[in-house]
Amino acid sequence: MRNYLPYRIAEQFKKFAPLEIFPVPIELPSYQLVMIWHPLHDKDPAHLWLRDKIIAIGRNITGL
Repeated sequence: MRNYLPYRIAEQFKKFAPLEIFPVPIELPSYQLVMIWHPLHDKDPAHLWLRDKIIAIGRNITGL
């Protein structure tokens, strides 16, 4: 089985499972990761909390 993930995320999974990381055999375009939600949820406290948690986890994983 093969899965393609950003290297930094694959490294995190490797901490929890016996995985091997290999370079992708082709050149891939860069990408931007974004979150999208319905405007009705812009000020919803639970939704704000969840978005903040997702951002914090992403920053922790990527080191940004």
